[in-house]
Amino acid sequence: MKTSTLIGNACSVIFLLCLLWFIDGWFALVILTVLIIVVAVWIASAIDAYKFHSCKKAAKRGDAEAQLNVGYCYENGKGVEQNHAEAVKWYRRAAEQGNALAQCNLGQCYHGGKGVEQDYDEAVKWLLKAAEQGLAQAQYNLGWCYHNGSGVEQDHTEAVKWFRKAAEQGRSDAQYNLGCCYRNGEGVEQDYAEAVKWCLKAAEQGDVEAQFNVATCYLTGQGVPEDKEEAVKWLTKAAERGHKAAQQYLGACYAKGIGVPYDKKKAMEWYRRAATYSFPLAGLVGGRSKIVVTQPDEQETGQ
Repeated sequence: MKTSTLIGNACSVIFLLCLLWFIDGWFALVILTVLIIVVAVWIASAIDAYKFHSCKKAAKRGDAEAQLNVGYCYENGKGVEQNHAEAVKWYRRAAEQGNALAQCNLGQCYHGGKGVEQDYDEAVKWLLKAAEQGLAQAQYNLGWCYHNGSGVEQDHTEAVKWFRKAAEQGRSDAQYNLGCCYRNGEGVEQDYAEAVKWCLKAAEQGDVEAQFNVATCYLTGQGVPEDKEEAVKWLTKAAERGHKAAQQYLGACYAKGIGVPYDKKKAMEWYRRAATYSFPLAGLVGGRSKIVVTQPDEQETGQ
């Protein structure tokens, strides 16, 4: 069924329901709201299915970008029933044609054992191919593998090399991990100023772990001049995102008048939120415990 037909049918249903408003206003409004949501979900699902089948036709003709997108659809159940084995099949076809994102996603599948037997060596093999093409996501993932000795011998120097490549392309997770390497002196000479520089870049992009780490640096004067007000600024950003340790620190700042005027009420509020909400803290390095799969751009399909 064409998208225009689906939309036309939906509009007809909505029009008829609107007539009910004049009969029983509130009841009709509730029914109308529910049905609008149901119809919207149905239309979106139908459109996804249509795009998937159109994309799969191109994939069968050997279009690498289409193969990538078909793999993504199978992996995420978008327009088709979720099937990780099929996702791997289509990622592999695109990867073998040199598609960097497909190589990265195939590597992720091997790393996580999704749709294929877990194999860290194969994961690194495909991540390296994508990383060498300059894909920032793959570079970050490869750095993570070297840092943690996953599929390769642990090598912090190589980890820093790949984190840096991804960080210079603007990936906040790579910037944060590179900053942590400088802070801990892993794979590079310890340099607190460089640590703050890279963590700050990640923090400015909204990375909550980086925001917390930047705050602690301003609190202690590590790598930057001590600045309690600036520390509170970054603690607040992280705390508002639900970071438990940041909430605890911020509560202490208000309780002791550090960087902000003493405020018992706000202190107790942040302590309460710290006790109620939990944000899993990661180590300073390897801040992301999993390799992340990047969503490819949605394949354009004709009507």
